[in-house]
Amino acid sequence: MYDDVRLFGNNCQLQMQKNKIGKSEFAEKLGYSDDEVKKLLEGKLPLFNDDIKDIAAFFNISESEMFKNYGDQAYNDAGCMHCMGDFINPENKELILDIFDQYCTLEECIE
Repeated sequence: MYDDVRLFGNNCQLQMQKNKIGKSEFAEKLGYSDDEVKKLLEGKLPLFNDDIKDIAAFFNISESEMFKNYGDQAYNDAGCMHCMGDFINPENKELILDIFDQYCTLEECIE
């Protein structure tokens, strides 16, 4: 589940960059708050089918394209938060990314 949400968030960021759409414009046109967009791009916002459909339609792409893995280079170039790369022990991927998310959330609370 989380892997899909992270991938969706990364693909939103790719599409926003490709279409030269800022976070505020995206939020305004789709009815999200700036905080919700931030969470969406970080893979921390729960996804509902209607949201997926609306966002894919906004970018004029299919829903399946929103879950396609475009590779590390594309995500790194777009400044995405989560790398979709291979892990030495793939079974640990979710655990490691969850720890990373918790650390980032704690850092946000400290600021």
